[in-house]
Amino acid sequence: MTIMNEAEFVAHALSDYLGTYIPHAESATIHNIIISGEPLSGIGFALGVAVENSVAIPELLRERILSLAELTPEENQLFVSEFQLLPAFQKAA
Repeated sequence: MTIMNEAEFVAHALSDYLGTYIPHAESATIHNIIISGEPLSGIGFALGVAVENSVAIPELLRERILSLAELTPEENQLFVSEFQLLPAFQKAA
């Protein structure tokens, strides 16, 4: 069994979440980026796909992404700017 670091875990969670809202080909691309050992690139690509498809990201997932220890200040700023382009997440009543 392989041990997954936090960035990989969060990237897979984002990928799984988006998988129900985006085309399969884009979901597969995100997954391939993550399994190739580039979870932060996978997150960046996934956020771009979310913006392109106007998919809201839950606040908890946003917080987990921005709290990743591996993020550089530039990546953090990029992700914050991507979040600003996304629609607000609406909780189910």
